[in-house]
Amino acid sequence: MIVTILIPTTPERRERLQKTIASIQEHTTQPYRLMTYENNYEGYVAAIHVLLQGLDTLVWCLNDDVILKNDALKILTERFLSLYPAMNGLCQPADGIQVDNVATLPFCHSKVMEKLTFKGYHHNFADAEFTAVMRELKLFTYVPEALVEHEHWINKKAEKDMTYGYSANKFDQDQKLFDIRLANKFQPKNA
Repeated sequence: MIVTILIPTTPERRERLQKTIASIQEHTTQPYRLMTYENNYEGYVAAIHVLLQGLDTLVWCLNDDVILKNDALKILTERFLSLYPAMNGLCQPADGIQVDNVATLPFCHSKVMEKLTFKGYHHNFADAEFTAVMRELKLFTYVPEALVEHEHWINKKAEKDMTYGYSANKFDQDQKLFDIRLANKFQPKNA
């Protein structure tokens, strides 16, 4: 089974993206297809939805600041297929920041991602909503043996660049949207 890895990026992150890709090539034995989308700060969620267009496959949504530490893609694929033969679940690797609190690097079917990652967010809280919905459905699994390192400014493994800064500027807006959607039981869903 071929899994599609989706990585949104920005122009300033080209070097970091290459580091992410090199770690995928070094550690991955699971067949995969890699899709990237370089956006001009329109946000992670909008970029993911561009990448998801027309897909009907398993996907792993990564960031351009993630480094694989083992064969995480194979581990996630095997766990997902054993737990969710109906292709309706969500798996999250150990990312070094959120652990099993929030699916920051979701592994799922593209149609689940497309429907349940709400398009209204810029970046922040989209993953929190997706995780909450999947937990409520009892379709979320944390996979601690799938290891990646999220080299983020928040854990002091990267400098705070323009991409991080732009997302930080949208934090309050995204949080307000999350609060409204939480009060409405995360309705409506994407069409």
